[in-house]
Amino acid sequence: MWRWGATDDYALALGLASGVVLLEAALFGPRWDLLLAGAGRPGARPGAVGLQLKTGGVGQVLSADSVVAALVLEQACWVAAQVVRGRGGALPGPDGHMPPEPVAAAATDVVLVLVREAAKELLQRGLVFTFLAAWLTDRAFEAGADDLFGLASGPLASALLSLGGASPALGAAAAAGSVAEVYLPDAVRWATAGLVTASLVPPVLNEAEALRLGVASNLALVEVSQLEVADERMELEQARRKAAAAAANAAVAEVGAASSPSGAASESPGSGSGSVADSEGSSSEAGDGDGGGGKFDEGDDDEELESMLREYRLVEALGRSTATGPPQLTYALTVLRGLLRFGSVNLAFALTGNLAATLVASALPNLLLLAYVRAGPKVLLERPAPPTGKAATKRRAASAATARGAAPRDRDER
Repeated sequence: MWRWGATDDYALALGLASGVVLLEAALFGPRWDLLLAGAGRPGARPGAVGLQLKTGGVGQVLSADSVVAALVLEQACWVAAQVVRGRGGALPGPDGHMPPEPVAAAATDVVLVLVREAAKELLQRGLVFTFLAAWLTDRAFEAGADDLFGLASGPLASALLSLGGASPALGAAAAAGSVAEVYLPDAVRWATAGLVTASLVPPVLNEAEALRLGVASNLALVEVSQLEVADERMELEQARRKAAAAAANAAVAEVGAASSPSGAASESPGSGSGSVADSEGSSSEAGDGDGGGGKFDEGDDDEELESMLREYRLVEALGRSTATGPPQLTYALTVLRGLLRFGSVNLAFALTGNLAATLVASALPNLLLLAYVRAGPKVLLERPAPPTGKAATKRRAASAATARGAAPRDRDER
């Protein structure tokens, strides 16, 4: 089972695992948030809303906007999920920066990966795989199957025979179109590799669905943040236009008053009395407003309306984002990555029966993933800065009001 000196088995196992290694290197190796979304630019807000992503063409699966958003958000969501699970790093501090981590923590993570993969090899392939293959072989012999049977010709048969260490004559016979004879235990091991891989499809689909929803939700946040920025620009533009119109009206009034000094002098007493009346009226209205709390109620209503509008936009954007290209690409790539990861190791064990080779083939991708997590983006884990200004004042006032309301209740309970 553990043949540490079988170099051919190592070469075969690593060759079969090279597909998933290259795929994960392309997905998680580069910092896509810095290369494609400008996450490291000055003034970028924390979280997905700080990413510069174009969402105009995400409706098409293979458009440039969909591919870019899928690369950025899938990597960010995957790294965030691994860090939350305690794999490959710690959570960022309140300022958004990662705290320094000792070397012992990295060494501990490496040891944990090796121990976990060794335990998986002993349980999944050393016990479950071997027992299932032996049981199926016994049932086949009991059903009257022969020790040798014919394998259909074709390129797949030639590849399996050559990978399994069959003689060149059998591989040439299968490739040439004649029927090749295969030992029943070898064929059962190949079938067992397919059964074991098929049993791992549900967790692979669950992980793909989780990443799909994570990408869709963060894409919805990006779209809503873009709408909010557009609304702010529109409000600033409207305020600028109103200020320009008011300045123009004031200039016209000044020109009119300068051109007719007698009219201005005759109207000055009336205007003075009107201004006094207006000031009295405004002061009385202000007093009523202060007494009734209408001003503060209006501000609270505006904030509640803004929060309701944001929530409505988020729900609408999430429903629209789930059917766009980035979540679909993320789902397909995650399923492909999972099938390649488990299928390659199971096929390597079926062909070699060497747990040492499959341990190397399964531990290498996981160690690379650990490195990707440590060097990957933490944009979805950054904590926003504490509130300042008006938001902080309102929060302190709400806390004080809650404390005042809770004090009499505590006294009554005592």
